Amino acid sequence: MTPDEKRWMTRAGNFAQGLVQGELAYTFQKGHPGVTTMWIGALGYAFAFPEFPYVTPGQLGTTDTSPEDFFATQGQDPLQVLAAGRTVAVLVNVLVVGLALALAARFLLLPILAPPYIAIGLLLVALDPFHMAHSRLLHTDALLASFGFLTVIAYLCAGQSRSPQRLLILSGVAAGFTWLTKTPGLFLIPFVGLLQLAHFTWRWRNQKGALSFGYTAWRELVRPLLLWFGVAVITYVACWPAMWVAPLQTLGKVFSLSQEYAEEGHSSSMYFMGQLRWGDPGFSFYPLSYLWRTTPFVLVGLVLAVGYMIYALRFTMLRPHAAHVYDLRSPNRSRRNDASPDPSSPHPTSSFLLPSLLGFALLYLLLMNLGAKKFDRYLLPAYPPLALVAGVGWAALVARVTAFMAPTQRKHDAQGDGGTLSVDGDKRRVGKLALLVIFGLIGMVQLTPLVSTFPYYLSYYDPIMGGAKAAPNVMQIGWGEGADAAARWLVQQANAEGADASTLKVATAYTNGPFSYFFPGESLPIYFW
Repeated sequence: MTPDEKRWMTRAGNFAQGLVQGELAYTFQKGHPGVTTMWIGALGYAFAFPEFPYVTPGQLGTTDTSPEDFFATQGQDPLQVLAAGRTVAVLVNVLVVGLALALAARFLLLPILAPPYIAIGLLLVALDPFHMAHSRLLHTDALLASFGFLTVIAYLCAGQSRSPQRLLILSGVAAGFTWLTKTPGLFLIPFVGLLQLAHFTWRWRNQKGALSFGYTAWRELVRPLLLWFGVAVITYVACWPAMWVAPLQTLGKVFSLSQEYAEEGHSSSMYFMGQLRWGDPGFSFYPLSYLWRTTPFVLVGLVLAVGYMIYALRFTMLRPHAAHVYDLRSPNRSRRNDASPDPSSPHPTSSFLLPSLLGFALLYLLLMNLGAKKFDRYLLPAYPPLALVAGVGWAALVARVTAFMAPTQRKHDAQGDGGTLSVDGDKRRVGKLALLVIFGLIGMVQLTPLVSTFPYYLSYYDPIMGGAKAAPNVMQIGWGEGADAAARWLVQQANAEGADASTLKVATAYTNGPFSYFFPGESLPIYFW
């Protein structure tokens, strides 16, 4: 359990109470706004404590013991409610990311990668330890990353479809949920605008200026944006009852908290780069936190992807119609300078996918650096796109190695009758071997941290940077990991000595759930004296 989950569990209960009692203004609890998290938590209450909104005396506090006191009077265990909410959160994250990966495979990766290669990127996203650690929490950051990832992927897929309306609507719905989760999701508005402008520019360039800037510009540039934005706004309002009764006040509170976080920073000191720091820890915080929280396989894949993108851009900048250099389905295919796409078709995903995903991650990093309050988890929306890019980088390497290692065709066969020796079988064998090696590395590098840190996935740090042993020398670590084990150990010691653990008093940094929810005695703050 993390310290923030007690707050979100309480907010979710207040949210449910406001819904049931018709006090819709209470569906605003905090300016994050965390609405998706509260809906998920409310479902947890519905499964584990369905009577809660009917028997609660009113809105409970998030910083006092009123939730625990109320649960005790009802004979309920708050951990059961949290477990139910976490289960729903896991299911939502899995479904959203799974849908995004399915769309990416169908519309974005299949045109440039053979099906076995596609699995590399999908596995890197699905097995990212940092995203997986947060996706099992009743919190906002993993949901922000998951819905944001689906928004971008669905919008990119719409650019690949001749009937993009459904994908635009899906992207708009996901964007609305992203905004409902956390205000940094509003970054999607300018970013999607940039994507649409790039798509229109490509169409205009390949039709050699045939597109005018009149009605055609409206149809090609503005109308998709209006559809996407309209669906997102409708989703935002429809799924947040507080917007039905007090829209201006609700939005004012949301933007007020965002401004506070951006300007004031941390209310207490944080440890970074060997020093205690107050306020903004500096521009280097997020790049370094990413290096510490990602995996070696993803880092190497990103280097490969950037190198391959530079190699491909060398051709596309000089030859606008040479986007097929990105095509990895057939590495030895002929490079025809006169090959050109149908100008009426959507933009080629091959030359658009990697820059779009890298651009999203880099621009989001710059946006988050504008805020004074920084945590490593705030950069989480950049992780799935970068993992997918890394997967394409590894796929490019496998494809090129397969082409390089395939034996050269001979003009005569063994009998010398003038026939040629087919090397398709050799290529397939080399390709399968390379894929097996890559999948083995994925299993070793991606699954090892998940197994070794179970069930405290947040304790993973990149071994390239020094791992969990070196991390405490560089950054602030710990978000409740192991506090439950400490509580259980104290109870075992008390039982072994014949003492009643409920009479004990223990000073702890986690009086707000991670320790106190597992310890039957009294949990005191560490500054109790």
